[in-house]
Amino acid sequence: MGDHVETLLGIAANPSAPPEVLARLEGLPGAAAVIAGRADLDPEHARRLHRDADAYTAVRLAANRHAPTEIREELAGHPDAYVREAVARVGHVAERTLVRLAVDHERRVRLGVATGAHNTPLTHKALLADDDFEVRVAVLGRAEVPEELARALTADEDVFVRAALAGNPRVAPEVVKQLIEDPSPLVRATALVRHDVGGDVRERVYAELTGGGRDVVTSIQLDNALSGDASWVRGELMETQVGFLRTPYPFLRRAVARNPKLPARVASNLLTDADTWVRRFAARHSSTPADVLVAFTREFERVGEVGIGYVRHPAFPASALPRLAAESEVRLRLLALESPALPSASVLTLLADTDPLVAHNASIHPALPLGAMHDLLTAAGR
Repeated sequence: MGDHVETLLGIAANPSAPPEVLARLEGLPGAAAVIAGRADLDPEHARRLHRDADAYTAVRLAANRHAPTEIREELAGHPDAYVREAVARVGHVAERTLVRLAVDHERRVRLGVATGAHNTPLTHKALLADDDFEVRVAVLGRAEVPEELARALTADEDVFVRAALAGNPRVAPEVVKQLIEDPSPLVRATALVRHDVGGDVRERVYAELTGGGRDVVTSIQLDNALSGDASWVRGELMETQVGFLRTPYPFLRRAVARNPKLPARVASNLLTDADTWVRRFAARHSSTPADVLVAFTREFERVGEVGIGYVRHPAFPASALPRLAAESEVRLRLLALESPALPSASVLTLLADTDPLVAHNASIHPALPLGAMHDLLTAAGR
């Protein structure tokens, strides 16, 4: 069954593993760190782990948003910068703690606050004044930037500073007007995705940006920028959203395709769209036929891809899962394991898979029978 240690660590992460199974894993190197990251971590168990935590276990506890707040507060003062960074990224601590982390002497901790899930005007103020370029850029795209500073930054010599500012939904319209005419294609493309760019301006700038004659690096940057987050689209009237589908702008069309409230007829039409991502996003709609879900899984889906998950779609046929689990392509076997509906018989078969990642993911699957967990622990002498 491959590397038994990896299998046992998989059991430690298995959401179906009961307390008695986790107790049998005590003392196994690495098990405490895995258990520290569980979503169902019991507060008392978390406190026991915290008392004896090595640095890696402390990082996992700090990154676990379900860990008790008092533990996360203590970990915010941990001597290891990686632990403090994990607290900074996840947040769920007092504002004064985040502000302290925002001025931490370690750059990676400050960057963790800048890119983290929780920020406040006080942390924004500290981060915008940071000496480190990357920290400032990371927070520029989301902070409440004073208008005077925003105007000054439109002339910043670094293109990534201006691009970050262009992506900030809070900057004033006058600042946007400057950024949409920026000499850098990356800055203009980033600004183009915004909700407050007029139709005529969007048409002109898009034509300029997609006119060709770009080097490879610039082309990649433009593709990424023009595929940016246009989630504001879903706040528009449905009639307006459907109208966006008739435009050439990929960021608008993909944002509409992501909307789960699209009329079934519209979503169905998008399944044959020329844009691959429009097709892929539209296939998540509740009306998508089972055979399309299976076909898209085989053709498009990647392992661990966030926001797609055709195998977890309610209409994905249960009968197709064992067939995916028996495929010769490793990707498809891994995708089968992403479905909580995969039968336990298939999970047990994949537990003995020759690919170590497949075997490990099978040990994490919630359908792994309790008896199999105990058998593996006994076979390992635990």
